[in-house]
Amino acid sequence: MKTILIASSEDFSLLYQGFIIGGNSVDKKTMQVIRREAKVLDKLDAISRVVGDDRYPTGDKVRELNPILLLNDKAELKLEDEEHELFKMYFESVNWVRNFRVKLSGLRI
Repeated sequence: MKTILIASSEDFSLLYQGFIIGGNSVDKKTMQVIRREAKVLDKLDAISRVVGDDRYPTGDKVRELNPILLLNDKAELKLEDEEHELFKMYFESVNWVRNFRVKLSGLRI
């Protein structure tokens, strides 16, 4: 098991977006990889909350088009070894992540 300590909502948002963008760049995935992605997303959801963006309608039946993700009090993302490898591979495959290396170096992904 690996633990990623996340210091702020901004860092969390970068990690979340990096994982999503990196994962979307993979063309073919096995069911095992898809299940692993779902577990990682569930864990990310568990330590965050969504705050609506005033520019878009809110309500029970309308999904936020541009949600803002905020870190909850719990700032640890605990991943199994296979989940961590997938997370790291997706995150590091995103081009803009290189620009944030210094900022994210404290995360120890």
